[in-house]
Amino acid sequence: PRNLPEVGGTIWRDWATFLVRRIEMDFVDGDDQLGTVRLDFSDVAVADGTLRMPIGGEIDMRPSRKDPDRRQSRLTWTYSDFVEVPRR
Repeated sequence: PRNLPEVGGTIWRDWATFLVRRIEMDFVDGDDQLGTVRLDFSDVAVADGTLRMPIGGEIDMRPSRKDPDRRQSRLTWTYSDFVEVPRR
C-alpha cells in the first residue's frame, strides 16, 4: 500500500454569487504538516463571456526527513488566444 498524506482544506466562495474565490489545502501525515497549497480564482474573458479559472497561488512544502530543504513556489497562469470550439 502507498503511504500518501491526508488532504484537508477550505473552499472560499463569494456569498452573493457562490463563485469560488480561493481554495486552500493542507497536506498532513499524522501530526506533521507537510505543506500547503493556495489557488486563487477569477473570471477570465472568453469570447462573449467568462470562465472561472485559476489565476495564481502558492505552494509551500515543509522539510521532510528525506529532503530537509524547504520548497516554495508561486503559481501564475496567463490565458490568451482562446479558440471557440463549434458545438456538435
